[in-house]
Amino acid sequence: MQKQIPRATLPILALALGWALAACSSPDNGNGNEQSSFSATNAWAHLERIVAFGPRPSGSPANAALRDYISTELQTLGLTVTREPFTDTTPVGDIQFENLFVDLAPNALGADPDGLSMIIGTHFDTKIIEADEGGPFVGANDGGSGTAILLELARVLTRDNFQRTVPVRLLFIDGEEAVNFQWEGKDNTYGSRYHANNLAKTKQAARVGAVVILDMLGDKNLTIFHDTYSRRELMELFEVAAAAKGLGNHMAPRRSLPIKDDHLSFQVVGIPAVDLIDFEYGPQNQHWHKTSDTLENCSALSLGRAGRIFLAGMPSLERWILKQ
Repeated sequence: MQKQIPRATLPILALALGWALAACSSPDNGNGNEQSSFSATNAWAHLERIVAFGPRPSGSPANAALRDYISTELQTLGLTVTREPFTDTTPVGDIQFENLFVDLAPNALGADPDGLSMIIGTHFDTKIIEADEGGPFVGANDGGSGTAILLELARVLTRDNFQRTVPVRLLFIDGEEAVNFQWEGKDNTYGSRYHANNLAKTKQAARVGAVVILDMLGDKNLTIFHDTYSRRELMELFEVAAAAKGLGNHMAPRRSLPIKDDHLSFQVVGIPAVDLIDFEYGPQNQHWHKTSDTLENCSALSLGRAGRIFLAGMPSLERWILKQ
């Protein structure tokens, strides 16, 4: 039996339909409706504030100031922030690191709050690079872009009408960058290694169905590589989801490359993980770990598209986790 719609609601439905049609016909500007989808404008505003802190290597006052900014933004959304401080030995001595995370319970009808969860993570620290004629290293893309995207995702995922079918942890990671210029041994991924090992020690690793790392997604020419270290099924579901949303040109399944990043820390303890990263920053990667990693070489459109690619793949990721 078809349920009849009360006459009083018809004008409202017509208006809502008009909004929906307008959204569907809007160009790919990386933004979308400010209140109901990922906002490139919001993400860019976060990135501007992040870069304004200047260089943010682990253990620095600017790194601590950024942590406070992240915490305040998350608390503004009504979230409870957990700080995860720890000390680790580096090539220059002991450094005090601190991860931040918030946990979101599932809100979909019938969802299991104790079921397998997902972690969405990004690092917020910047590499130690001496200033040159281009200025200090502010890590707009490498360290800034993923943080800006994850802060905006926090807003989107906590909307009242956003259905989450699995528990979600938003993890802001300190100490991804090596203290020395080259990644060697354990001089890298300090924060993700600590968090992953802590999950294993507390028997929580088995309750994490998947980890998604967001990194270097602000490049003006957004092209997410097919990282061969990532769990293949997870990489492919984002590629398929992006194509279905008209964003397939920002994924590069034929550009395979083994990329070392925070996702490896979670794989070591048995958690499936995927790295969404554009590892070609500028022509011939000319801005990677250079002082030219600035706002001028990033794009709000790319932040928006990266956020939309994640959100496009999230339902498939949730289904994948629920099958495990």
